[in-house]
Amino acid sequence: MGTPSLADHTSATSTTAGTEQSKMQVTINRADIVSAAAWAVRYIPARPAHPVLAGLLIEIDGTEPGRREVRFTGRDWDTAASATVTAEVEVPGRILVSGALLAAICKHLTGDTVHLVADDSYATVTSGAAEFRMPLLPLDEVPATPAPVDLVGEVNSKALAAAIGHVGKAASRDDAVPMVTGICIGLTEDGCLQLAATDRYRAATRDLSWQPPVSGGDTVFEPLLVPAQVLLGLAAGMTGDEDTVRITTTTDRGVVRFSNGSCWVTTRLLDVKFPPLARVIPTKDTTTSMVAREDLAGCVRRMGTVAGSADQLVLTFGDAGITVTATDESYNSATEHITTAVEGPAITLAARSTYLLAALAGITTDQVHIGLTEAVGKPILLRPVGVDGEPRGDALDVVMTLRLPGGDTDKASVTGEVAA
Repeated sequence: MGTPSLADHTSATSTTAGTEQSKMQVTINRADIVSAAAWAVRYIPARPAHPVLAGLLIEIDGTEPGRREVRFTGRDWDTAASATVTAEVEVPGRILVSGALLAAICKHLTGDTVHLVADDSYATVTSGAAEFRMPLLPLDEVPATPAPVDLVGEVNSKALAAAIGHVGKAASRDDAVPMVTGICIGLTEDGCLQLAATDRYRAATRDLSWQPPVSGGDTVFEPLLVPAQVLLGLAAGMTGDEDTVRITTTTDRGVVRFSNGSCWVTTRLLDVKFPPLARVIPTKDTTTSMVAREDLAGCVRRMGTVAGSADQLVLTFGDAGITVTATDESYNSATEHITTAVEGPAITLAARSTYLLAALAGITTDQVHIGLTEAVGKPILLRPVGVDGEPRGDALDVVMTLRLPGGDTDKASVTGEVAA
């Protein structure tokens, strides 16, 4: 049995392929078709495994002309994206054209409106003095798309986009380990929506306020493991015109949809368990420090130039501040000291410079709070510092430490493994 696709989760409420004639005549505002096409083609694969997956489906429901909604949908086997605009319709219909080509054409048009006419074989796009013709793709092989209707909740679109941008960078792109390629959407103990991701050697979490569905009884929230690249595309495409993102799933919890106004993204959830991050995150820091984010990032960046292929920095937290040293295979070395307050016992540990820089890049505040634990193998915890001078509890970046020089350079991971 092959890997299930999005079409395997279709239901009676799904959009299904038909055998109707490919005819259409519609006039659309140029800005509307540019934004709709750009949104819908973002998940069309560059090298589709099947020709139909290169297509952008354009649909106008009903049979009467007039001011109507036009729906643009693009997809691969696992993910679909759709945007709806209003246009002047002369002939409603349903056509499939090359998504990448139509999006590129629309982006370079100069007229205020775009006139789209399709017969049984070709679609013609006219705007200003320019005219383009493209062959239609067969409609009969368009996969059906499920329509998730079970409400999970609603969340502010800007807050969600910021959280995805922060957390998503910590997710792995290694499809051989699917449990770390997703962003896990779950609940904290105090009922906040939490996004979490890890590549096994660093992790990030962000908590959000949200509006759960109104229910007459206790509802058990089941975590959703969503492909990180899908959510990063969602965050990049949201324009901010709508304040709310609505999250719905299919009844079997196999597919999730994120709706933002007239746009939505539907994707198959990852059918694996997310690593238990809480197992490696200490509940209490024994040593803490607060430092200017740019000072620490600049220091790590400079020391990283002589860290060599091992990419290993040694950080010492003591009474005088933080000392960072690096040595490469040719015995080149560098040292830099940052004067800052350190509370608790002195600690020396090692970490990858690239992981530290990636974690610091996700923090947008001027100051960063660093939490450490004396126990061997415990990670570095980095939190943004709020305007009140205290570490914020809604965001966390985790960097796993290395064994100090003189021992193995293997690193413990957030999955509880030891990886080379």
